[in-house]
Amino acid sequence: MGKTLLNAKGVDGQVELTTDRVIIHRKGLFNAIKYGANARHEIPLASISGVDFRDATLFKQGLIDFDHPGKLNTKEGSKTAVIFKKSDSEHFIAIKEKIFEIIEQSRVH
Repeated sequence: MGKTLLNAKGVDGQVELTTDRVIIHRKGLFNAIKYGANARHEIPLASISGVDFRDATLFKQGLIDFDHPGKLNTKEGSKTAVIFKKSDSEHFIAIKEKIFEIIEQSRVH
């Protein structure tokens, strides 16, 4: 596993960006019911084709989701989506921008 570059804690999960993957950690009772106990989802950076992002506002929570092959959307939403508050926006924006930077660098090389 690669070195951790960035972390961001959201309402329903924590996103960890490493040098080679995105890891979504989900803890707590609500998440255990929805995703399984101590759910962890890993997505290799090489397979991420895009990032769906909605910035948080004063009245609406933000959302980050990672597009990749095999992504399943259920009626509850995507298992790779994490909701966050406005106070956490800058951490999630940093993760989004770093992923775009890494994707661009991999296309150049």
